[in-house]
Amino acid sequence: MDITILKNMRTLKKLFLTFSILYTAVTVSCSPSISSLDNALLWKISGNGLKKPSYMLGTCHIVGGSFLDSISQFWDIYNSVNRILVEIDISNQKQTDIITTIAKDALLMPADTTYTMLYSKPDYAFIDSLMFHERIYKWQIMVPTFLVDILIYGPFFRSGDGFMDLTLIQKAFTDNKEIISLDETELLRQEPHKDLSTQAEILLQFCKNLQLSRKITARIKNLYCQQNLISLSQDSLIYQGIAQEELKDFHEKIADNPIYNGERNAKWLKRIPNYIKQESSLIVVGINHLIKKENGLIAALRDLGYEVTPVK
Repeated sequence: MDITILKNMRTLKKLFLTFSILYTAVTVSCSPSISSLDNALLWKISGNGLKKPSYMLGTCHIVGGSFLDSISQFWDIYNSVNRILVEIDISNQKQTDIITTIAKDALLMPADTTYTMLYSKPDYAFIDSLMFHERIYKWQIMVPTFLVDILIYGPFFRSGDGFMDLTLIQKAFTDNKEIISLDETELLRQEPHKDLSTQAEILLQFCKNLQLSRKITARIKNLYCQQNLISLSQDSLIYQGIAQEELKDFHEKIADNPIYNGERNAKWLKRIPNYIKQESSLIVVGINHLIKKENGLIAALRDLGYEVTPVK
């Protein structure tokens, strides 16, 4: 095994988290095709001309790698496939070099934009005070999306268990499995600074509802660990808004933001059918990508003629 790559993989742990959360909505929206019998994180894809079945695992980026042991039949299925499809392949040296470069842009505000340009004086003062209280002293140099990551997810990243997506990529690399990134590097180049004004508004609403957001994130993690997909989809941020009118515009802004909507899934769906036709594969992506209303992979693959069934 290439020790240099292993060192890079450890170094890129934080970058993986940055990008995985950067492109993952806190909002989880249920696909109409999911029934009360479909409480599963692991799914089988068959039919539509496939000679061998493929599989999908919905992950949670704030759950540790040891959780994989609790998913029924997971390791048997993992051992049965030679190809793993992931959101971002950090075992690929070329891609990690690109991610390292992009991360600087993903974390830092562009030189031509400041928060005083994005916020009114009262809103700026409110966020500045909250960031000081949270001990994020140089927040002005960070892009809004990354600040959301720090505020909402930071408390969940202090476990020494590792992270399930990263754990799986590292194991697949060690096991000499083929690892393919579903996201194109050009997408990674373009997304971090996309629509900073909308990102700034999302950050403001998160700050105004910080404790509620953290409470919801904790509940989402707990529901995921219970492998309760139905409750997870129904207890999303939208459903758990607890009818607070002030969150309505916030949800709409998230839903309309290309970072959070189904654009990535739509691009993946152009590639996945060819991959699973060539080789029995395991698709490993955030759970929201499986169940979201717009281009959710479960519903979309069924629409394409595949049989997508839960693995129990």
